[in-house]
Formats: sequence, C-alpha cells, structure tokens
Amino acid sequence: MKNSFKLLSLLLLILIFSCSDNSSKVYDTLASDFSDSIEKYNATRFDFQYDALTPQSSYFVGCKLKFLKLESNGEIVSIRQKVTFENDSISRIFMVKSINIENRNKKENIVSIVDYRNRIVKTYINDKLERSVKVSRSSKKEQEFIYEIKNNTEIKYNCGKLKINNNR
Repeated sequence: MKNSFKLLSLLLLILIFSCSDNSSKVYDTLASDFSDSIEKYNATRFDFQYDALTPQSSYFVGCKLKFLKLESNGEIVSIRQKVTFENDSISRIFMVKSINIENRNKKENIVSIVDYRNRIVKTYINDKLERSVKVSRSSKKEQEFIYEIKNNTEIKYNCGKLKINNNR
C-alpha cells in the first residue's frame, strides 16, 4: 500500500511539472528588477484602463508615468509587457510572448528586450538568446500605441489632483 501511494505521488508530481507553465527565467529576472525599480523610486500606482483589451498597471513618479505594465491575452498568444520611461521617452520595454502550441500541448516563451537607449533588441526563446539586432522601424507602431496610453494615462492622472466641478 505504501509503495502504491509513493508511486501515485510521484506520478502526480511528474504530471504537475509537465503541465506547468514553461516560465521564463530571463523574464522572471527582468520582472523582479522592474518591481524592485518601482519600489526604489517609491512610485505611486494609478488604476486606469485606457484600452479595455489591454489591461494596464501604471506607476507614477511625481507627475510623470515612469513604469507601465500591459497585458494582452488571446487564444494562442498572450503578451505581457513592462515599459520604463525616462524623460518622457521609452527607455526600455521587455515582454514575454507565451505561445500555446496545441499539437504539442505546451507553451513556448519568447522574451524580447527593446533597449531604446542603446538601440538594440535582444530576443530569447525558452531562455536562450536567439538574436540581437538594432531597433527597427517596425517597432514604431508599437511605440505609438504605448505613447498614446502614456499620454492618456497622464491626462487622467492629472498629477494626482482632484477635479473640482465649478458648475452649480
């Protein structure tokens, strides 16, 4: 009886680990650093959703958006992005794209780090550096969407001031 319990326990552990999300160590490290930066700057969280299809978490330092988290979930691809701003410009974006591969019943994680200060994009697939290239024009559309979110979030934040209704 003890042996069958041990065998069943072992099989259950194997099943749990084989079905678990193939979390990326690269992304986990970057996400931890991002969270540490939010704490270091003592950033204030502001709850606001510019786009209902792209949930966001916004963190302000003073009156400026400093850190932004975005998520986008689909049937096949889920994307988590973490954006850092410096002097009103995007300094770095890192994201993980989790792709569900149905015929193999697993997820593949693609981590991209877009470093605008050094104008380089690094891409990791399942924690292995696959390529490192210069920032291309194709990221411009993505930048425009992030700046649109940033600008609208800062307007809504209104530097933490409450709007006073003068209509009586």
